Amino acid sequence: VGQFIRHGTEVLLDEVHGEFDRDAVRECMDPIVRIRAVQDFSPSEAVGFVFLLKNAVRQEAGAEIEAEGLLAELLEFELRVDALAGCAFDAYAKCREQIYEIRIREIKNRSAVLMRRMNVLTDEPPADEDVQGGEA
Repeated sequence: VGQFIRHGTEVLLDEVHGEFDRDAVRECMDPIVRIRAVQDFSPSEAVGFVFLLKNAVRQEAGAEIEAEGLLAELLEFELRVDALAGCAFDAYAKCREQIYEIRIREIKNRSAVLMRRMNVLTDEPPADEDVQGGEA
């Protein structure tokens, strides 16, 4: 987990400062958000770490930004962070959708097993055989 997060954040920082390749961002964002999605974070908690990047840059470089008149660069950086957050939210939503699909499939499988057991215990033919009048 630590390795995924460490590697992913390095790539994300490079992308925010560089070309901002959305495919590269999605690829490294997916494992980080996937970890957070299975930990039952709310959506805002799962992707909120991205917005902390803005505060970190302001705290570390705020004086330099103000002194050198780099407000336009800061705004461009913040737009990239916002795009990064959008990618994170997309990844989170996809992961949660997969989790719900797995849960639904598991419930269906359990229900099918229970229905088969009930039919064996009651020694009654399944309902669809009654409608057809015996064997198909």
